[in-house]
Amino acid sequence: MAAPRVLLVDDEEDIIWGLSRTLTRAGYDVLTALSGEGALTTLQTQPVDILITDIKMPGMSGLDLIVEAKRKYPNLKAVVMTARGSEELMRETAERGAVEYIEKPFDLDAFVNMIARAREEGFRGVVRDLKLVDVLQILSLEKSTAAVAVSGPAGSGNIYFADGSVVHAELGKITGEEAFHAIVEMEGGSFSLRRGATTEARTINKTLDNLLLSAVAARDEATGTEGFDLDSWSFSEAVGLKEEARVIPQEIRDALEAELRALMTEGVGGGGIWDAEGGAIVLIGEIGTGAVSLLSRAASSANQASVSMGKGELSEALFTSQKANCVMRQLKGGQFTVALVADSKVNPGLLRVELVKSAVKMEKLLLEV
Repeated sequence: MAAPRVLLVDDEEDIIWGLSRTLTRAGYDVLTALSGEGALTTLQTQPVDILITDIKMPGMSGLDLIVEAKRKYPNLKAVVMTARGSEELMRETAERGAVEYIEKPFDLDAFVNMIARAREEGFRGVVRDLKLVDVLQILSLEKSTAAVAVSGPAGSGNIYFADGSVVHAELGKITGEEAFHAIVEMEGGSFSLRRGATTEARTINKTLDNLLLSAVAARDEATGTEGFDLDSWSFSEAVGLKEEARVIPQEIRDALEAELRALMTEGVGGGGIWDAEGGAIVLIGEIGTGAVSLLSRAASSANQASVSMGKGELSEALFTSQKANCVMRQLKGGQFTVALVADSKVNPGLLRVELVKSAVKMEKLLLEV
């Protein structure tokens, strides 16, 4: 596998030289440029994975470089270096498309670790359909420290995480749970992620799950909507699964099993595909018939929140425990379900990405059913 290629941009040659050596020793293929204009010229002829740029340079600034580079090369990951950091500048870099931000002077080991995070963030970036609630859940599962900056008709604000727990939310002049509820209820707008961002404020002490459920309760109270009976609620019924049994030709079962086995990489311990009635089509490793029933019940609370908040029926669910991560996805309009179970060390966001890619192929196979 080819080494990831980095384009390092700074108008100070000493910095370019030192950082180039550091990144080369860390296994990166390093290209350099002394200006934003020079970087754009390099990008025209050399494929690059990560752009690392200073902000203040003669001519084109680093921020303008990021905007222009990502306009031409949308999948490029951008990292910003600056000697004059501020909260406002950090927010602006995120809005321009940077995935990481570091202030000079910095420790070289921390710098290399940050570039590794940028690569990881970039991979997650292929999941372009993630909604705000999806991102909040993934940050909680990953036990991340980060801030999600939001902007919409109700104003601009932030939700802060510390080690996976929501600790503070702010929207205009309101803070705490009230701000959190207002943010997740926003109709439209945009959001950006700042990994590593922290705050001294501590206005929230509830888990993310409780915050989302309380948001549902607040919305139901405001609209007069009756709550769901969770004990009698069925995940299969909620997503419109059909009741009749499915007859799957053996050749299609074999092809689906081959797709599922291709996902059994390091750390992934099992997978399964089943129909609307819970009948197993393919079960591999840690997923058995009993687990199929339990997984469907576990998805109910997530779907309850989605439907109650007016976000539509659940098409996917992501769960974690002390020892495992599990992602489930509906196929063919909810007539089938596919799931993967992996070790807790496997990044749940990346697990979801791999399943999404494979699910496209499974959908095509099931079109014949």
